[in-house]
Amino acid sequence: MINLVQKSGRNIFTTINLFILLGIIMILVLSIRPAFDPDMGWHLKDGEYLLKSGWQVPKTDIYSYTMPDFPFIMHEWLTDIGMYSIYNHFGLPLLSIIFVLITAAAFVVSAIAVPARREYQIIAALVGCIASLNIIGVRPQMITLLFLAILLNLIYHFRSYPQTKIIYLLPVLFLVWVNLHGGFPSGLVVLGLFLFFELLKKAVVHLYKRIRKKIINLPAITWFSWRKIFCLSFLSGIVTLINPYGWRIYIEVITTITDSYLKHNISEWVPVSVTQAHSFRFLAYLGLLLILTLISIRKIDFTHLGITAVFAWFAFSSWRNVPIFIVISIPLWVYIVKGLVGESLSKIIKNKGIIALLLFGVVVSVFQSRQMLSTILSSKKHYDFIMATYPYQAVQYLKANPISGNMFNDYDWGGFLIWQYPEQKVFVDGRMPSWRQNGEHVFGDHQQISNISLGFRELLKEYDVSWVITKSNSLLAIALVGDGWEGVYQDNKAAILKKPVAEKNDLDNQTE
Repeated sequence: MINLVQKSGRNIFTTINLFILLGIIMILVLSIRPAFDPDMGWHLKDGEYLLKSGWQVPKTDIYSYTMPDFPFIMHEWLTDIGMYSIYNHFGLPLLSIIFVLITAAAFVVSAIAVPARREYQIIAALVGCIASLNIIGVRPQMITLLFLAILLNLIYHFRSYPQTKIIYLLPVLFLVWVNLHGGFPSGLVVLGLFLFFELLKKAVVHLYKRIRKKIINLPAITWFSWRKIFCLSFLSGIVTLINPYGWRIYIEVITTITDSYLKHNISEWVPVSVTQAHSFRFLAYLGLLLILTLISIRKIDFTHLGITAVFAWFAFSSWRNVPIFIVISIPLWVYIVKGLVGESLSKIIKNKGIIALLLFGVVVSVFQSRQMLSTILSSKKHYDFIMATYPYQAVQYLKANPISGNMFNDYDWGGFLIWQYPEQKVFVDGRMPSWRQNGEHVFGDHQQISNISLGFRELLKEYDVSWVITKSNSLLAIALVGDGWEGVYQDNKAAILKKPVAEKNDLDNQTE
């Protein structure tokens, strides 16, 4: 070992470590996001409610007046408690920093699932992070990305070292996961695909022995190992029932993933399309991954290739699945780097020009992220950022001048209103797009009203809406002004309009 170090030179060791350090710093910097997700408000309010109620989850909706009897499922209940506790004691800066660490860890942990030199793994993690720039943020889904990465480590480590005891953590992983985020079924799918492709490899090798090591990488786990991971996977599925809702947790999952209306009306759920301007980064990532995978096919593990291919299809079906696919595909990049560069990577990294280039990249990343970095580190700037994004001034007006009756609100503002104006029940928020009850679909009605589609006035009467808070100069605001609604507040972000008094009196008389 001493001779090897002397022969290699101390500078190579230091340079490689510097390369790894700079790579990690860049991943952290690129993961920086302020806490301004539209759903963050109701996550914080969920956490507050749960702590005040002694961790008792509500049986029906507590935030809307449109579906107060809906048996909604707070599937991120434990995460919401954590988010609120951090926010309540330390503010938004620490909450953002923790999600930066979770997001960066997801990329790095996924990369180390494949045994390789650290520099290979850091390159793979960095590629995945860059591909995810427009789809990461301070949101509970990042927890699912990290747990997926941990899952990949568990199963691939077990395959390489069948005697390891770490595989017994699988059920524990899912027990925690199911109570943190509703994305846990993606982990069960990974386990199912792992078992399927390992079984398929054994069948292929048995039937066509000449294929082994000539076309694709086909080593498979032993039957004993396969049965062990099958039993642990089955147990992992069983423990997901240990949550406040039991088997009903799957109702939320099934309802969401089978909702075709959702995939046409919510941006993060629509299918990926080449016509979307923001899809360029993902399509470029996918195209490059496909080309390099074909070039390196003999070096790539067939099981992981199969799992990645299935999740690529999931990604195309919905933008929501794109970050999941990217995290799962990161180990492929490790295989690709190993296959294309091999041991010569150390010589490449030894070149001071490469280190200088990476250092320049870090500096550029920090410079470009300086505003976000400054925002997340300052409570005041963080709040200013959020208040500039949402109708903060309009809410201050409402607190000083309360308006009675039912409110109709913009969908993207539902979470903010739940957080900042809890005195008023909302019409709709980010939890509700798939909710249906007694033939009613509130989100569908909301879209009809917002788009001033045929019958929107009748819907406003049906829900007995007394006032509206919507975007300034929106189609709805313009239409309501034309109908005689009174504009009581307006700034460059929001408009508040009240139903005409005459119309309200007519409705009251009809009720009497």
